Amino acid sequence: MITLKRIYSETNLFNEVCFKEGLNIILGKYSSQRKEINGIGKSTLVRLIDYCLLSQIAKNKFFNIKKFPFLEGHNVVLEFYLEDKSYFIKRWFDKKNILFGNTDGSNVNEYSEKELKSVLSEIFFKTYDSIYYDSKWFRSLIKFFIKDDLNHQDRKVPYNFVHPSTPKNLVIVYNFYLIGLPNKNLYQLEQLKQELKEINKVRNKIVDGLEEETGKSIQELQSELKEIKEKVQMLELALTEYDFIDTYKDIEDRISYLTNEISKKLVEIQQLQKKLDLIQESYSVRIEVDIDEAVKFYNILSTQLGGLLKKTLEDIINFRKAIADNRRKYLAEREREIKDNLNKAWEDYRKLEKERQKLYKILDSKGNFDIIKDTYQKLLDEATAYKHIENIMKEIDKWSNKILQLEEEISELYFTIVKELQDNKERISDLSLSFRNTIRNCAATSEGSYLAIEATQKKENPIDIKIDIPKSLSYGREKLKILVYDLTLFREILMHERPVPHFLIHDGVLHGIDMKTKIRILNSSYKLLEEFNNNAQYILTFNEGDIIDGYEGEKLLFELDDHIIVKYEDNPERMIFRREF
Repeated sequence: MITLKRIYSETNLFNEVCFKEGLNIILGKYSSQRKEINGIGKSTLVRLIDYCLLSQIAKNKFFNIKKFPFLEGHNVVLEFYLEDKSYFIKRWFDKKNILFGNTDGSNVNEYSEKELKSVLSEIFFKTYDSIYYDSKWFRSLIKFFIKDDLNHQDRKVPYNFVHPSTPKNLVIVYNFYLIGLPNKNLYQLEQLKQELKEINKVRNKIVDGLEEETGKSIQELQSELKEIKEKVQMLELALTEYDFIDTYKDIEDRISYLTNEISKKLVEIQQLQKKLDLIQESYSVRIEVDIDEAVKFYNILSTQLGGLLKKTLEDIINFRKAIADNRRKYLAEREREIKDNLNKAWEDYRKLEKERQKLYKILDSKGNFDIIKDTYQKLLDEATAYKHIENIMKEIDKWSNKILQLEEEISELYFTIVKELQDNKERISDLSLSFRNTIRNCAATSEGSYLAIEATQKKENPIDIKIDIPKSLSYGREKLKILVYDLTLFREILMHERPVPHFLIHDGVLHGIDMKTKIRILNSSYKLLEEFNNNAQYILTFNEGDIIDGYEGEKLLFELDDHIIVKYEDNPERMIFRREF
């Protein structure tokens, strides 16, 4: 539990202000001649507290020594309680480093803004009851507890106490943290949404750049790349059907070699055939004498001589036939060997001739092949030119796949978040009842008022917070709606003793609200703090005359003067910096 102890300046820039338990009033008093003058100190005091808690707006806009040179050399010290220990934060307006430590002088160190923000983040907020907290939220959450008049005027949506441009899901994450509702998945959803947004930006930038470079849409480029790839693949397939050596010179050399080998084979075949013919010729018996004619001739001379000649010639012929038969048997093996060699020679010849004819065919198709080769080369050149486009498109595909993955994760988270909300219906119902009770205490009626936390049909924003109050309270209605919502959340924090600040500062929150309602608001706040034994602080700023006790029968339940912690007037000597600021 954190409450404020005091704020002061070691350099006497302003007078010390001590904070009380319970209701704290920072009062402004104006003379009738100078009513509503700015800069007497109410909002400035609130901003000094915020400055100590590392507000960049307070630093840059309100305490910038270039704008306000008189701040040079001065400092401001804020002391606060954390449980039973007292701490201080000391800042100079013209120095970067900040002192922080225990007020008893122990553990005092010098920090940069970034370092101290990390330290204070762990002190002021933490994960509790499985309700997630991220250290980056420190300043966003502090804005709920400290609201100056400008911050309050800019606030249009009651639950958006951060900034109008803050994503809705993230604002609800902060509110769920304060309320005590599950918020981790909703925060993760917002992180994924932001990641998806950035990835879409990257992808769209790449797409736009490519389309601008080529003058063509992504769809057109995809179609062209596909067509080029298909053509190259077809030509590559066609070229593989040609069985050729690396160059046509090699083919010509090969044909010359084959022709020479074919010639040799033909000579070999001719020789073998001749040998075969000779062997086969040796198998026949040549009869050169006509026996009958010879016998007839010799019979004329002598019958006895003719008979003797016939017998002699038949014996000779039979002898030659016997010799031929014997030779045929002898040469049969040789004939088979020559035939085998002849058949092999013919087979070799046919192979050589077939290969030669194939090479001749390649040479004959050289003209067609050159055309194919030229076309192929042109396509390769075109494909190479498209290579960087293809690489870019691969990059686009990578981001597109990441987008699909994130969209799927977002969809899954949506259902988880909705289920968590359903599981906490009772808690939400209690919060809604507390809101109606607060509005009844502040405005005497709660009819028509509601605070609803509901699931939506939108995956981008699965949760919505709806707030309304009676339409009869038209005067200051929007401001009252904001104030009542803050008080409802503050009561929720105190009731469940959340490990967050137990102080709430409202600057200018009563402007525009009717007198009767303002008295009721103060009484309701007073009773709220009493309910929790004043172990909390509600710090308000308003002007003297803004509250008229006893207005239309409405009376304050406490003495106003008992709760004024400081009063600033429109006299320069009684302003916060003793000058108009």
